[in-house]
Amino acid sequence: MNSAACGSLLQVCRQGSRSCPPWIWRRESHWQTSLLTLRLSMPMSETPPQLIPIEDFIKPAKFLDETRVRTPPQITPKEQERRALLMKTWALSKQKEHEEENRGLESLLEAQEEALRELRLESEELYNAAILADPGLLPLEQGSPTF
Repeated sequence: MNSAACGSLLQVCRQGSRSCPPWIWRRESHWQTSLLTLRLSMPMSETPPQLIPIEDFIKPAKFLDETRVRTPPQITPKEQERRALLMKTWALSKQKEHEEENRGLESLLEAQEEALRELRLESEELYNAAILADPGLLPLEQGSPTF
């Protein structure tokens, strides 16, 4: 906001305008500070926006032709065999990865059950406290059904 606009805004507010926000009265004294006057006294030039050439937005007509269809490349039987083998290898590796994750989860669950059994032998109160669900662990909001 330049100094002329600030001055005209202050004059409107001083004339008793009820729509003048109260922050203007608090900020009025700050407009005369040295940094703001220095900033207003420095010549500032507005740089015009860089325009994007129109050619970048226009698509060539040869790309808009509906009949222009890219023909699929011919795949040799050797390439088809290589792709099939690659898919089988990938599926096998993903299956092994899935089985390893399941084994890891099963071992974690077995360790948890073993720890709970040992805790139950130590103290029934601690076991009951350990198996209680923690409502703050997962934020779950359950509303009544809306039909």
